[in-house]
Amino acid sequence: MIVFNAPGIAMFVVCFGLASGVCGALGATSEAVAMLVAGPLLAICDLAYRARLGAGRWFKSEAGGSLFLLPAWILGCVWFLLGILYTFRGRR
Repeated sequence: MIVFNAPGIAMFVVCFGLASGVCGALGATSEAVAMLVAGPLLAICDLAYRARLGAGRWFKSEAGGSLFLLPAWILGCVWFLLGILYTFRGRR
């Protein structure tokens, strides 16, 4: 059983790569900052992909990027919310 697809892996690599670059440019070493940047980027990328090629199937994993059998946009939202939580709890 395959729990991810190529668009999902590509989106993940690009979004977290960009987030890592932004964090490096800002001098931020916090995991929370990376999650705050990468989460929305991943959600936007997947939603744009699904709007263009997925024919409006927002919850089907095969209609866009998926990681661990979940649509990538859901994981992006979860990572963003965890980034907020980590920021307010002071986790570094």
